[in-house]
Amino acid sequence: MNSKTDNEIDSAADILPAYFRGRQEQATYTDTGIWRYKGNPLIEALGSVLTEKEAGKLMASYPPYGESERNLPAEVRVHLTHTLLDVFVSLPAHIDLEQRLSCLIRSGYVPRHPLAQDHWKKVRTATSGWDLETGRTSPMRSTATGFNVIGISGGGKSSGIQKVLSLYSQLVFHYSFKKLPFTFCQIVWLMMSCPFDASTRGLCLDFFRIIDDLAGTNHYRRYAKGRRTTDEMLPDMARVAAVHGLGVLVIDEIQFLSESSSGGRVRMLNFFCDLTNRIGLPVVFVGTYKALAMLKTEFRQIRRGFGEGEKRWERLLDARTWRFFLKAIWRYQYVKQPTPLTDECYDLFFDLTQGIPDLCMKLYMLSQIRAIRTGIEAITPAVVRSVAKDCFISAEPVLDALRRNDIAALELISDVHPVDIDECIRALDKVADSSSLIPSPEARKLMKRTTTLIGSKQNSPAATASDGKCLVDSGPAGPSLTAGDKDQPGYGRLRSKGFIRSGEEFLNNTEAA
Repeated sequence: MNSKTDNEIDSAADILPAYFRGRQEQATYTDTGIWRYKGNPLIEALGSVLTEKEAGKLMASYPPYGESERNLPAEVRVHLTHTLLDVFVSLPAHIDLEQRLSCLIRSGYVPRHPLAQDHWKKVRTATSGWDLETGRTSPMRSTATGFNVIGISGGGKSSGIQKVLSLYSQLVFHYSFKKLPFTFCQIVWLMMSCPFDASTRGLCLDFFRIIDDLAGTNHYRRYAKGRRTTDEMLPDMARVAAVHGLGVLVIDEIQFLSESSSGGRVRMLNFFCDLTNRIGLPVVFVGTYKALAMLKTEFRQIRRGFGEGEKRWERLLDARTWRFFLKAIWRYQYVKQPTPLTDECYDLFFDLTQGIPDLCMKLYMLSQIRAIRTGIEAITPAVVRSVAKDCFISAEPVLDALRRNDIAALELISDVHPVDIDECIRALDKVADSSSLIPSPEARKLMKRTTTLIGSKQNSPAATASDGKCLVDSGPAGPSLTAGDKDQPGYGRLRSKGFIRSGEEFLNNTEAA
């Protein structure tokens, strides 16, 4: 193995950055029936234009599930709850995003016909004489546009874009087109994160290494070795993008640019804008609301962001969409006593997650884990609230501001901290150790009778106490089960913490009904 030479980049730059990777295939050509696209191998290799129904079906992901899995041992069912992380529900926002990217990629390829006689001459002209300070470009006709995807963290922006991009092969190998020799390695899309330090140099290095990893090329050694400046590498980055027929460049976590105080932010924005103007490469920015102020600093960035219309990735505020989403994931229940999906469930989960899909999915999963490990074996309001209280501590300030629609408070909060599943499960382990929370036979009988009643009479007077709350609901905050007082029997601990009430109170309420 060859040792490093003095001309190579330092070891920190040699680390391959994490990036989203798609599939590879040999090109097959499909006439879309659209005259603008006809005869362009880069477009015809993308396949036919999808209908809304086709796109939604291809993006959706529903792992197999059987009701018999609820009878498996507790430790097995805890593992099965992680199936929820593989569920993907196609929503209207995803369909809209697919249509935008479909138009964006194909329109960007229209002036970039690799078999056209003067195409490569235009590429050489367009990628020379770069002026990053003023953003001036050499005149070149381009139909490419771009847009910004801005929304709250955890709303599904990145995962949604990844799903849409996955509809297309990332790497397409061409060998011949209409009986003409045509050897070409096409990179349809590339999604990479903005460097955390907002460094244009870091962006260039990441770009070269990712392209090399995808296509088996040697651009990094050729363009990034020695002490080449950023001004020298950025035109090379544009040249590499053109050489591989890059269809769209997606820059995720664009809010990192707002942290730069050395002028790198303006230079990078100028460069992205020039990529679109010079070589016709569409660029999509993805970020949180923190990126809004940065993207509006220059009018031309606002104009570029509205090429395909700015996409605001909102929470699931529409009642119909929220119900569709929750209904899609609700079938994945691994507790022994399945809980029906009622209006109370819709309202409870929306209140605790404020329509943020990522938080809702994780709350549903973690609630099942707690219900299984405590032996309650039902998704009760008290269990759900206790999990939200224990696991959403870092997100609570944002959730509270969203509940109050406090715009002033939201402007001061830049992001929602993501919920770490492994950390939450460890927290649940601390709260509920298996040795102290195994219910007694008497408690098991009462819990079975209670959860059965919840399933069959959730909306009836018999299933509610005199104050109108569910029998297993302890109030707005919900109980938080602790691991202390281990001498107390299981029934007494559950009762003292508010998870269950006495059998006498239960009977009194049912008789009164």
